[in-house]
Amino acid sequence: MSKYHDIAVKILSDIGGKDNVINVNHCATRLRIQYKDKNNIDDNDISKIEGVAGTVLREDEYQIVIGTDVGNVYNEFSKLIGDVSGQKKSRTEFTWKHLGQVVIDFISGTFVPILGVLVAAGLVSAVLNIGVSFFGLSTKSGSYTILDGIYEAGYYFLPLYLGYSAAKKLNMNPMMGAFLGATLVYKTIDSAKGLEFLGLSVPQIQYNTSVIPILLGVLFMKLIDIGIDKITPKSIKFFTKPLITMLIVVPVTLLWLGPLGFQIGTIIANALSFINLKLGWVSVGLMGA
Repeated sequence: MSKYHDIAVKILSDIGGKDNVINVNHCATRLRIQYKDKNNIDDNDISKIEGVAGTVLREDEYQIVIGTDVGNVYNEFSKLIGDVSGQKKSRTEFTWKHLGQVVIDFISGTFVPILGVLVAAGLVSAVLNIGVSFFGLSTKSGSYTILDGIYEAGYYFLPLYLGYSAAKKLNMNPMMGAFLGATLVYKTIDSAKGLEFLGLSVPQIQYNTSVIPILLGVLFMKLIDIGIDKITPKSIKFFTKPLITMLIVVPVTLLWLGPLGFQIGTIIANALSFINLKLGWVSVGLMGA
């Protein structure tokens, strides 16, 4: 067995076993485990496991700092626990602090997996600029076209990547989230003018490179997913669930959630631009924080 398997076995034992695990995922350096009962977690023993750099116990989530090997430990841990989708935790009293933690966890859990794509695309753009400026790379050459394609694809299809990641974070089939993102950026829908659905006018929105519209769409998809899962017979669920989901979620996203998300994104962008132009020292402080 590998060292990652050994680490995963020890973590699972000290966290209270499979029955205490509701869900598990990871970010760039941390294994994130949603648990049932924190009293079953032996934080002291986990901190002493070789390969564990630290731990953070939060409400509903236990974070284990592992470093760049976290993906390998996650894979082994996932094999050990199998399917835990049926595990549920008793309802906790609502607090604004808890809501804030949930929102932050959703955003970070959605964006961290795609950071590699964005970083790679940005670096390819830098390589292109250097090639053109210092090495005579022609913008009409095949090499430029291919490299530019890598850069453009990294950002143009951002809704698709976010849809996949957000759906996975919400314990749905991630391909459904990607499907929604792909629909938003499809050539006959993205920035389409004069589009209508069942007599309702669809606002003209540019979805490629957008962020908030797809996040709102996937959150709505989660609600629909829960409802359809309860009422659809198992014998036909494989076919009808994705069909009904898309027939409901896509129109609602295009008609209302997408435009709302676009407006929210515009407000945030304008606010950040204002802070940067008028209150530069504040933006420096925010970046430093």
